[in-house]
Amino acid sequence: MVVDFSAFKEIEFPLHRDIVYVLHYVRDDVPLPFYVGESSRHVGRLGDYVSANFTAATDFKVGEAARHLRGLGLRVVVKFQESDNRKADEQSILQELRLKYRLLNDIHGYNYEKANEADERKRIRQFIDEILEDPHCSKPVATMVKMLAPRTAEANGDLLPDQVRQICEELVVATGDNVIKRQDILRLAEERGLHLPSVLPADYCDNIATGKWSRHSFLHSVGRGRYTLINDVA
Repeated sequence: MVVDFSAFKEIEFPLHRDIVYVLHYVRDDVPLPFYVGESSRHVGRLGDYVSANFTAATDFKVGEAARHLRGLGLRVVVKFQESDNRKADEQSILQELRLKYRLLNDIHGYNYEKANEADERKRIRQFIDEILEDPHCSKPVATMVKMLAPRTAEANGDLLPDQVRQICEELVVATGDNVIKRQDILRLAEERGLHLPSVLPADYCDNIATGKWSRHSFLHSVGRGRYTLINDVA
């Protein structure tokens, strides 16, 4: 058998694992950005979006958006670059692009145990349709977020523990590792617009003073900045 490599695509083998990336849809041969992200797994992160697991809100959001765009006959492409400070670079790109474009980053997540998958899919597709109709922010982003996002923890303080627990559960699913890192919890919380000083993992730990007596203790500290969900503690 002779392997025909003409149908293969190629990328340069990465020198570093950390990247920042921007997903674009292509309309009339013009790529327009709709989502900004960062990863410590290089382009391997894109596989999570292809899977679009409903239990991982970000994966579902981005994956469903890309699927909807492709269903409308648009190409979806990713532009990425390696980064020495991926989180700072992501925020810098977000800050710049938000001045001109609506971005999927501005839809908040959901609690998969309480949310309805069909409703979330509809919400994501509605937002994408709004982007296609008006990609250049003639409506304030804050207005769109208020219209399309569910209530956040700031709107209802009782939701905050649920959202933090959801983030922790998503990280376990996404990484396949029962140990959850504080920096990853805070990264996802920031992406979802949560008030970071309120998202303190120690406050949800059964073996740390600030969380020991809390009715929302669902984490167990296993070292500095490292936690497991209580259900996973051996």
